[in-house]
Amino acid sequence: MQALRTPDERFANLPGYSFEPHYTELAGLRIHHVDEGPREAAPVLMLHGAVDPHPGQMIRANLEPHLPQLEYLEWQRCGHYPWLERAVRGEFFAVLHEWLARQLGHPRGAVYSHGTDE
Repeated sequence: MQALRTPDERFANLPGYSFEPHYTELAGLRIHHVDEGPREAAPVLMLHGAVDPHPGQMIRANLEPHLPQLEYLEWQRCGHYPWLERAVRGEFFAVLHEWLARQLGHPRGAVYSHGTDE
């Protein structure tokens, strides 16, 4: 694959862009990313289907160096929309509910309303 690379000096002294350059090599390409901010960042949950055309394992591998708090779960019989797919829909919502409850410090197994008065 042939790719053009913008010389680094073209990014020097850009107005409003004072970030240090950080690069990741992927498939022979150098990809720039911003790596700024606190190391104690918000929790991140990645729920993925193994049959998803977007490769979850590769995405996770690229995110982990930048998101050490990343939690990853992959379902084998699932594609791109786990919240819609019959094989994992119930488990998807159970995992998401449990994770959110844990982040908020709620007890395990607590039942929460989604804002209706039923």
